[in-house]
Amino acid sequence: MQPSPERISQIAALQDAKAAARKAAQPDSQNEEEAAAAQLIQKNYRGYRERRQLAGMGLDPSTRWVEKVRLPVPRLSTRMIKH
Repeated sequence: MQPSPERISQIAALQDAKAAARKAAQPDSQNEEEAAAAQLIQKNYRGYRERRQLAGMGLDPSTRWVEKVRLPVPRLSTRMIKH
């Protein structure tokens, strides 16, 4: 025995509503995962930044340039002497 066309429409509408509810609930869990991942990345970066600052190094590009100029590069500061 086949269901009537009206019953088929009702079943289809019910299935569509359930699918929409599942789809609506899914991004929330994804957003929560993304938020947790963002917090972890930020936490790690803040720790990295703090460790660099404690070591006397900065993250500012101008500070990095000063550090690079201050630290001699052995291969450029020594020359081979030919006899």
